[in-house]
Amino acid sequence: MQDMLGVLRNDINLLDRPVKIVVADTGCRTALLPEKLRPQMDSIPWANASAYRKEPILESHGSFCKLLISEYFLCPQKKADIEIHGYQCLDRNGSGSNDAIAYALAYAFDQKADFVNMSLGIHAENEREMRAIIRSMGAVNRLGKACYEENGTIIFVAAGNEDERDDFVGDDVDAPAIFNWAVAVGALTDQGAKTDWSGDGAKLEFCFDGWDIYGIPQMSGTSFATPAALGFTAYLKTYHFGQIKARDLRLALRLFAVHGGAHSHEPWCREHGWGSLTPYSRLVLGHVAELRKAAGKGEGVGMFA
Repeated sequence: MQDMLGVLRNDINLLDRPVKIVVADTGCRTALLPEKLRPQMDSIPWANASAYRKEPILESHGSFCKLLISEYFLCPQKKADIEIHGYQCLDRNGSGSNDAIAYALAYAFDQKADFVNMSLGIHAENEREMRAIIRSMGAVNRLGKACYEENGTIIFVAAGNEDERDDFVGDDVDAPAIFNWAVAVGALTDQGAKTDWSGDGAKLEFCFDGWDIYGIPQMSGTSFATPAALGFTAYLKTYHFGQIKARDLRLALRLFAVHGGAHSHEPWCREHGWGSLTPYSRLVLGHVAELRKAAGKGEGVGMFA
């Protein structure tokens, strides 16, 4: 793994512009985060947009997602290389609709975003229910496909937190993670093992630590594994791959996926997908911490605290 350290330490923006990311969630608001995390939330600015006219941002879910993505750029040398849009497609209770999710994807399409984070989903109890959900998400599916195939937008979607080891279409990955354009992300414990509740199966693509993020017990779930994986991928596109097609970047990401613990490095498995992106992301975060220190900035609170 150390042989990749030089590659991951590149600090030249190969895009010649900020990498653009849309966080389709509850919107972003600093005051909703624990006080210790607020300075680094404000260190990298963002723009908010909404599917709702007068819906206040009262849920912190989207703010945590934004924070996890931006951690890979959290130093003076890199902060200008990322542009984040917090799109509010979930309401004050964390609920949403297919229409609101579709609006978020339409917004990402218009913005020509490089990435979209969707830490949301609908769980099905059986195949019939999943097929009904898929039919109801026709507009979401069409817009997601358009973003991916026409704009080159890579859309990371949480695999879901209700693994019941069922065997039907969807195979324990929620919708919209089930769609082919979605990069479905599962969650691991802090020991690198699959959590008991993380979605898995044929549609699972990658996994990432999703356990007690920032040292906060309530912050566990594929919702938080997903933006952490996206942030790492955004870093790779910005400083390693540059102008690469979405499909090629999605395939290249497998080079940074590791099967650890009791699992040998296999091409793919139903519990880990192509593997965990956490080990290489730790190298990146260590480098960013060094840059922050060199610039005279404090250490901050890391996602693996």
